[in-house]
Amino acid sequence: MRRTLLRLGLSIFGVLALTSANRAEAQGDPQVVLAQIREHVLYARYDEAVAEAHQLLEREDLGASERNEGLEVLATAHLANRDMDQANPILRELYARDPRHRLADADASPLVQGAFQRARESAPTQVDVRLSHQRPTLTRREAPMVEVGVAQGGDAVAELQLHYRTADAPRFARLVMTPEGGTAHGRIPLVGPENQAQVVEYFITAHAPSGYQLAAVGSESRPLSVTAPAGPVGGGPTPLGGEGPAEVEEGRSLWWVGLLVGIVAVGAGVGLFLALRPEAPEGSLGQVSLELR
Repeated sequence: MRRTLLRLGLSIFGVLALTSANRAEAQGDPQVVLAQIREHVLYARYDEAVAEAHQLLEREDLGASERNEGLEVLATAHLANRDMDQANPILRELYARDPRHRLADADASPLVQGAFQRARESAPTQVDVRLSHQRPTLTRREAPMVEVGVAQGGDAVAELQLHYRTADAPRFARLVMTPEGGTAHGRIPLVGPENQAQVVEYFITAHAPSGYQLAAVGSESRPLSVTAPAGPVGGGPTPLGGEGPAEVEEGRSLWWVGLLVGIVAVGAGVGLFLALRPEAPEGSLGQVSLELR
């Protein structure tokens, strides 16, 4: 009897441990939690959806897209429950963070779609996003490293973009920088001769998940600039991996020495072959020359 009770207790403990582990794993993935909240809304479990959405939005590890999706499902749950007083402030917060946010559920009811459309058209005051940046200063010729921080409103920024060009280029190239810990880095490649200084123009933009621009440092019409000084003349490596132009010229000036050594070696080999080859045997009749006709 005791063994039976012990086995039953161990089985129950194992089931509870497995359930807790699965629940912890689900809570650790925001996309899994969002899917569960949408399922609650689908089956009219609005109270559960609201509670889990609030719990999700209290987390500090959400990206900008995940937080906006959490606001969306929370507003949807309130709208489905006909609670406009609770839904409207959430919709204003959502569209302040991303003025171009689109409702993910294309099959949402007309009530929900209409509320999102009105909130989008009302254009609430945009969230305040501020970027911090110091222009790099180069003391030698190297690719400039651009660093930018998000001083305020970082949880609304999905990506940072570095736009750059050389002074004579017609268009700006773009480099996407994902902020990590509030800071992002991007290196601008250098082109052109090593022995000439190069001016690079650039500007930085911060974007919401929809691509909407939330903030910028510089602009296309008024970009920032950094100058990469000229490198030492002849100081770079050659395409073949040599140490520099001086060694290449030295090798070219001695080409005739190698040619002369090669000729002498070939001549010595031919002479040695002729000296060591066996002579043709002579019979009792003497030598006979055969002539082809």
